[in-house]
Amino acid sequence: GTIVALGAFGGFVHVLRVGTGERIWTFEAHRTVVTMVILDRSNRWMLTGGNEGDLRLWDLERRQLMAETTLPDQPDKPLSAAFSPTGRKLYVGTSRGLVAEYQVVGPGGAMESPRPSPPARPR
Repeated sequence: GTIVALGAFGGFVHVLRVGTGERIWTFEAHRTVVTMVILDRSNRWMLTGGNEGDLRLWDLERRQLMAETTLPDQPDKPLSAAFSPTGRKLYVGTSRGLVAEYQVVGPGGAMESPRPSPPARPR
């Protein structure tokens, strides 16, 4: 079925079934505030971002943390993200206007080092 994931204060993420609101999984993903959550198209992988600038990749089938990293330009916070259509790349938008690109590699979902873009210029 279709699911949604919501981040909250206290570092918690709630994964719910759409339509019924059934809580599938609630867990502590980060130490303080969860600043972003995104699911891939298959609903297998979930990326969460924390107020401390950390990113965590979760396997929802196994309910397990698979990889974690910190944004390269601290202090910075992840605010938005997107999986590529193939699910092999992640793009993370930050509070400092950067977009970091990560490769998702291997069956375990490890994340390779980012390639940050220059800050966006206001128009």
